[in-house]
Amino acid sequence: MAEFRVPATDDNSVILTNDEASCSKKFAVSLGYWKDPYIKCMCKQSQIRKTPEISRGYFGRVFVIRSLVEQFVKAHSRNCQIVSVGAGYDTLYWNLSASGLSPQKYVEVDFPSVTRIKTTIIHSKEEQLLKALGNDVEVLPSRVGCCSSSYSLLPADLRNLQHLDTQLKLPSVGLDLNVPTLFLAECVLMYMPEKECDSLLSYFSQTFTDSHFISYDVINMSDRFAEVMKSNMGSRRCTLYTDDCSTAQAQRDRFSRNGWATSVVENMESLYQLIDSSERSRVEKIEMLDEVHLLSELMVHYCICLATNTDNLLLSFHNLTTTIGG
Repeated sequence: MAEFRVPATDDNSVILTNDEASCSKKFAVSLGYWKDPYIKCMCKQSQIRKTPEISRGYFGRVFVIRSLVEQFVKAHSRNCQIVSVGAGYDTLYWNLSASGLSPQKYVEVDFPSVTRIKTTIIHSKEEQLLKALGNDVEVLPSRVGCCSSSYSLLPADLRNLQHLDTQLKLPSVGLDLNVPTLFLAECVLMYMPEKECDSLLSYFSQTFTDSHFISYDVINMSDRFAEVMKSNMGSRRCTLYTDDCSTAQAQRDRFSRNGWATSVVENMESLYQLIDSSERSRVEKIEMLDEVHLLSELMVHYCICLATNTDNLLLSFHNLTTTIGG
């Protein structure tokens, strides 16, 4: 009899990281790191205290990504699209809408088990979520997603490009392949083997004529700290595929070989220092850090990569402003 082998990565284990991220954000918001009145809708668990290093790290991630997304929307006067892959219980759409910065189309994609739960949350008693979608919301069969003229929540496995392509091209979704489109992937690519990741990036660059990409990922994955990270995640059946994100050059090479003309990469420690000093000062007064070096270690092992398949890298790390402050 053939030996049974447990998969190196279990999809349900990866999905659980989304639950943990939502609750970590909820805790940080409760302390005033940033404003997000919608995150409490997505995490119903009782408050679980997180370390100051975790909360400040999430602040940096949310602030920088929100700033970059706002840059994109403003540059196109909202005449653009955003496609968030592996979106989980993210609340960016609702926060952009409340700020008057929602694009003409916002699409979220994730595993069906995630989109089904999120659809239920949106259509539950959380009226503020449903109201932001407009009056033309259509629930997909089996309540596995929903669509409106401005927002779509779609079930799809990013490893199955044929199904993903079908979902994104549904008439009810209304994506225009020639409109400037921003793809957003937070802690997604690092869970995908190289071949599947390359296929996904190539599909986006070839299908959408004016594509831009924001990826939040791991980096500097060859030192002792990285080995501990990989071991910890592996024990939870979440394999980190780090060959293509081990260095900034490896990150850029991954995009260039898949049709992306230009890309830049910065680690989160560097990006945190680009946040306005008054905002950093406000945040650093919320909680004292017991282990300052631990925050630095965490931040140098995460990065943001910006890429485009056009001649113009529209987004910049040097204009990081947003309105999320507490």
